[in-house]
Amino acid sequence: MTEPVTVSGPKLFLNATCEFGRVRVRVIDDFSVAEGYDFDDCQGLERADEVSFEITYGEEGKDLTQFVNRQVRLHIEAENAASLYSYRFGN
Repeated sequence: MTEPVTVSGPKLFLNATCEFGRVRVRVIDDFSVAEGYDFDDCQGLERADEVSFEITYGEEGKDLTQFVNRQVRLHIEAENAASLYSYRFGN
């Protein structure tokens, strides 16, 4: 889990490799998981190698617009030999 970070843009991008697994991110707002932003809601990276993969949430593909200019913690789950190299916020 990250230290508190300020969301500087509505989109979350990952640079990660997960040839046999996946990487998912949930958003922790204050002290709890923000509704609709849990691991099960995350449209994460699966069995791929990407340098700028956009993380979205739910069937509608929500981004992090509601968190822009606020501090959150990102709880990153990497399964089955997955590697996260970096993350960034953007447009």
